[in-house]
Amino acid sequence: MRQWDNAPLEIGVFAGSFLIPPAPVLGIYKIVVESDGNELVSKTFEVQEYVLSGINVDVFPTRVPLEEHQGVDLTVSAKDVYGEPVRDRTIIRSVPITIFKSMYRVKLIKESPEFRPGYPFKATVKIEHHDGSPASSVKCLVKVISSEEHEFKRDSNDNGDIPLQLTPAVNDDVITVKVSVEDQDLLEEEIQKAAFNNTPILEIAQQSSTRINKPIKLKVICGDDVKFLIYYVIAKGTVIDQGYMRITQRNNVNIDIQYSASMVPKATVFVMTIAGDMMVYDTMDIIYDEQLNNILLEIEDIQVQPGGQVELNVRGQQGSYVALAAYDKRLQEYGSTHDISWKDMEILYDQFNGIEKNEFDILKNYGLFARVSTNIKINSAARHGGRDDSFKNPTEYRQYFAESFLWKNLSLQHSDQITLVERIPDTMTSWYITGFAVHPEYGFGIVKQPIEFTTKKSFYIVDHLPHSIKRGEEVELQFTIFNGNKDAEVNVQLLNVFDQLDFVGELSSESGQIKSVVTQPNVGASVSFHVKAKKLGEIVVRVVASNMHDRDAIEKVVRVMPESLMNRGSESRLFQSTSYMNQSFKMSPKIHRHADADSTKITFKLERKMLLPY
Repeated sequence: MRQWDNAPLEIGVFAGSFLIPPAPVLGIYKIVVESDGNELVSKTFEVQEYVLSGINVDVFPTRVPLEEHQGVDLTVSAKDVYGEPVRDRTIIRSVPITIFKSMYRVKLIKESPEFRPGYPFKATVKIEHHDGSPASSVKCLVKVISSEEHEFKRDSNDNGDIPLQLTPAVNDDVITVKVSVEDQDLLEEEIQKAAFNNTPILEIAQQSSTRINKPIKLKVICGDDVKFLIYYVIAKGTVIDQGYMRITQRNNVNIDIQYSASMVPKATVFVMTIAGDMMVYDTMDIIYDEQLNNILLEIEDIQVQPGGQVELNVRGQQGSYVALAAYDKRLQEYGSTHDISWKDMEILYDQFNGIEKNEFDILKNYGLFARVSTNIKINSAARHGGRDDSFKNPTEYRQYFAESFLWKNLSLQHSDQITLVERIPDTMTSWYITGFAVHPEYGFGIVKQPIEFTTKKSFYIVDHLPHSIKRGEEVELQFTIFNGNKDAEVNVQLLNVFDQLDFVGELSSESGQIKSVVTQPNVGASVSFHVKAKKLGEIVVRVVASNMHDRDAIEKVVRVMPESLMNRGSESRLFQSTSYMNQSFKMSPKIHRHADADSTKITFKLERKMLLPY
């Protein structure tokens, strides 16, 4: 357990770290933040045995799977982290496949949730493919059922839309819209009559684009019975602007909202009027895509040598606190909670600024959501083992295989930019760079879309080593050799470091075992070695691949666990019945909770014994 009793904050941010040992206690860990004995927030993470896969297997339907097909056509694609095809590897992947009844999905988009009898009502039937793309030129049969029934055929336009112009009768209480395609009913939706038929028309429309430091021009469309209106501009839980306007022989009113920094990233315009004893209102959210606290990160190369050096330029608001991190793209296979996202900030912002449920109903959805800004980017440097002296081992091994790096905290106190030079791990992979910035005046900023770059060589080894093996048990150590666009014969040697391995089956020497493979352009060649570990603890695995022109070498550590012990046990039960009938008996064998996976075997033996009375 690690504890910080007086965690120092810099512009509201605490940065700390703790070490997870090589042989940790597996399970769920929890991080708790407290202030004055009260828990502010907590987060859990799981420590488990896993190895990042260097292969991405994608399984998807070749065509939209329909019920009428009575089968599914699948496409399976196996590629490495650079998008190049991989062969001769076994990967297990489970993917759910949804079977549809129709090629399309249909939804009804209404101008308002309810209609007013006697007034025109606009709606749109939207036809989409199952991936969300618009379906154009689809022949549809549309039925509109109210006091009268109307049926007509329409083709969807280029946007997949079929516009509807409805005119409800004065005595209509409900309108039903049905849509069918090729005799399949895809939509049936009801539109209810408004609770108050005499509700005045009041609608907000934005007339200008939303930009920082620029006013917002709005148009309020009013009915003839609207005599005045009041508007409020609400941001971060505060009314920052308001106004009152009389309506005289006009149906449109223009409102200019002056820009305020408090409106970023979101403000709500609330317009209302009073008609008799009824309040009528409309609202509009003003969303800013721009950010006050912009962070720009620049890097020249998006592909670099593993262990190389990269210069990173960070620019932002002077006085900002900036935090940067980079992580292996493959981590996304294990979840999406490895860094802070824009959505996380929106949720956090709502928690601090949301409207409580006991507020007026019309304002309960006017919460504030996190605004984030940042363009962040980063890279690292310093080639491992880069010195050139006569005592250096002639083979340089790639050894630094971190899953994340660049945990940097910066302060732009004296300038609006800073240049970093960072070392990149030896891993051949794609990296994501993310980060955030905090400024006392301009607020919080975050990278919405992580920046991606790759570390790659033309000739390299990719390992598929397990997290751990057992002493004395035969295991297969697998590797893949990539050789760019060349056909070549490659020698691959697994070294026996400190005599820690026994090679099984094929010839080997005291130094290790050598195998030859032939590489093809853009396709990895697989090679494997069957070995047994001699010692407990951690063993060093060194592999060298070479041909006439290129050479690569890696060094990794694999944990060796004690061999399994056979644990036997037995239980006896007496089953007795006085009649001929089926009965169920529950039995709970005692199985050790640390038993190897799939190693439990249960044998059931039933003996018939006649119990005779004396």
